[in-house]
Amino acid sequence: MKIRIKRKKIMNEAAISAEEYLEDGPEIQLEIGDWGMEIDAGDIGSIQAYPISCKPDGVAVYSIAWAGAKSGYGPLLYDLALEALWKFQKAALSSDRETVSKDAKGVWDYYLDNRDDVEKIQMDIDKGTIAQTSVPVKHLTEPTDDDCPQKVSVHYATKKRGSRNASNWHKQSTAYAYIKKEPTTILKLGDRLVINAN
Repeated sequence: MKIRIKRKKIMNEAAISAEEYLEDGPEIQLEIGDWGMEIDAGDIGSIQAYPISCKPDGVAVYSIAWAGAKSGYGPLLYDLALEALWKFQKAALSSDRETVSKDAKGVWDYYLDNRDDVEKIQMDIDKGTIAQTSVPVKHLTEPTDDDCPQKVSVHYATKKRGSRNASNWHKQSTAYAYIKKEPTTILKLGDRLVINAN
């Protein structure tokens, strides 16, 4: 008999906590609205996201347009983005729909595999991605409300095993939208976080 042990993935990056950030991190500016979201933590890092047209499970999704952070600060800024989107827009956050760096993919993998406090919503593949992809992929469901661009998910599915693994695009962390309902990071940052929600 074979026994399989599933091991949790460990992030390569030592994440800075909100408490550690409060020791010497700069003020964080957060702007959010129907137009999108921008988090600016000065030279620590920034995130920008914009709404996309798909609504898996009826939830609006914002996609990362830009993310960059000093080592260790990425997970803090992503958690802040997740919390702010849910608190102010009742929306989920997804990776960039075109390209995702190896480091950013590690953050999304960690959310999918290790974060019980983060909800995961499966997104389907849109017609545009199917038309642009030279490998066999298909929709997961009939309704089209959940159809989202999945170029990055197809890319990561085929990266190691080639086109025969394309049908597993939906198992990639980039094929999901994520929700963090508890605003723990927002609360911990306190007055170090300046919010402009419109």
